[in-house]
Amino acid sequence: KTTVKLAAELEFIDAYAEIHKERLGEAFHLEIDVDESAEKKEVPPLALQLLVENAVKHNVAVKSEPLVITIKSLGDKL
Repeated sequence: KTTVKLAAELEFIDAYAEIHKERLGEAFHLEIDVDESAEKKEVPPLALQLLVENAVKHNVAVKSEPLVITIKSLGDKL
């Protein structure tokens, strides 16, 4: 499949983030603030997973300076 609903991608990202939360504890936070209308849009599969993975891989995440990743919709943009 070349695209998936954003809602499905966000569910996957939430589950993927749980793995990092288990490993990093309070040093990792994922915030999702997406309008319901945006959740119906189509996105490439695993597009968000790649971004989250790179953020975790290329940043330092410690309790005193946690890595905070925010995914939100702004009009037609994600």
